[in-house]
Amino acid sequence: LTHFTFRGHLCLVFELLSYNLYDLLRNTNFRGVSLHLTRKFTQQLCSALEFLSRPDLQIIHCDLKPENILLVNPKRSAIKLVDFGSSCHVNEKVYQYIQSRFYRSPDVLLGLDYTMSIDIWSLGCILVELHTGEPLFAGQNELAQMLKIIEVLGPLPPHVIEQSRRWPVFFEREPNGSFIPKYQAAKENNAKVTYKAPGTRKLSDILGVNSGGPMGRRLQEPGHSPADYAIFMDLVLQMLTYDPDKRIRPTKALAHPFLRRTPVVGAPVSAPSALLKQQQQQQSTLASVTAAATAATAASNRHANNLAHIMSGSAVVNLGHARQPVNQLIGAPSEYIGNSVCMCLVYAYDLL
Repeated sequence: LTHFTFRGHLCLVFELLSYNLYDLLRNTNFRGVSLHLTRKFTQQLCSALEFLSRPDLQIIHCDLKPENILLVNPKRSAIKLVDFGSSCHVNEKVYQYIQSRFYRSPDVLLGLDYTMSIDIWSLGCILVELHTGEPLFAGQNELAQMLKIIEVLGPLPPHVIEQSRRWPVFFEREPNGSFIPKYQAAKENNAKVTYKAPGTRKLSDILGVNSGGPMGRRLQEPGHSPADYAIFMDLVLQMLTYDPDKRIRPTKALAHPFLRRTPVVGAPVSAPSALLKQQQQQQSTLASVTAAATAATAASNRHANNLAHIMSGSAVVNLGHARQPVNQLIGAPSEYIGNSVCMCLVYAYDLL
C-alpha cells in the first residue's frame, strides 16, 4: 500500500487481511469445515502454488500451514497465502530445517534434497485438518512425526530411506536389509504415546468416508456422500505420496474431479462476532497507520527512492537471512498471494 522509514528501519505497509484458517477451525470448536468450503480453499491454494511453480519463479514456500493462510474478508471464502519468510528458489535453498512439524514432508524429515513438492505435501495435511478439525500428523518431535505418518500411509519405500543420511534417526536396519521404525526409542521419549502398526490408521476412517464424515458429523448432509469423500480422499492421497517425484503437481490437482466443479470463490463464511469486531478495530488502526505512513514517506524521499529502485528492476533484496527477488512476487496474482514477502517485512502498525 505504501512505505516509510521508522527509526532507521524501512517499513512496507501491506493490505489488512482477516483471521487465519487456524482461527477459523478454532471457532468451529475444531470440528472442521464442510467439504464444500474445503474445496473452495483447495482451489485457491492450488492456484497459488501453480503460480509459484512458474518457470520464471520456481519458488518453494516452505511453511505452508493454516496459520499462514488468511481470509481476505471474515464473511467470505477468498483467502491469501502469506509469510514468505522461509521461502526460497528451487536452485537457491537457504535452510535445511524447514516446514512446521505437523506439515513437514518425509523428504525434509530425512534431510533429502527438496523441491516444490514439499508444499503439496503440506497442503494435503492441511486439507484433512480443515475438514476434520485436527492435524493429520501431530508428532511431538521428528521421530514421532515420522511414526505418525507411517501409521496412516504405511512403510516408506526402502529406496527413499536409503537416499538419506538421517535414516538412523527414524529406523533400525534388520539383517535382511529391511527398515523397522524406532518404536522403542519413541516410547522412551514419551511412554504415554502409542503408535499403530504401519498403515493401520486408515485415512478413510479418519475422514469417515463410509460413516458420515469425521465422527459422523456430516451424515446425510448434501455434498458429503461416500462418493464425495472418495474423490476428496483420492486427491489427498496423491498429495501425500512418499516419492516427491510422483506427488501430484498443482496444475494436475486443479484438474482433479474434486476441484473440477469448484464454485466462484468469495462465498459467505460464518464468522464469530468477536472476530468481526477485531477485524473492524484492525481496519480502523490501518486507516490511522496509512495516514502516518504518508506523512513519514514525505519526510524520507531518499529511502523511498531506494525502495523504488529495488522494486523496479531485477534487484535482490537481502533482508536478514532471506534473499528474495522482490520484483517477482510483486507481480503475483493478488487474489492468492498475500503479504510478508520476507521475514523482516512487518506490518507498520506493529511499530507504532
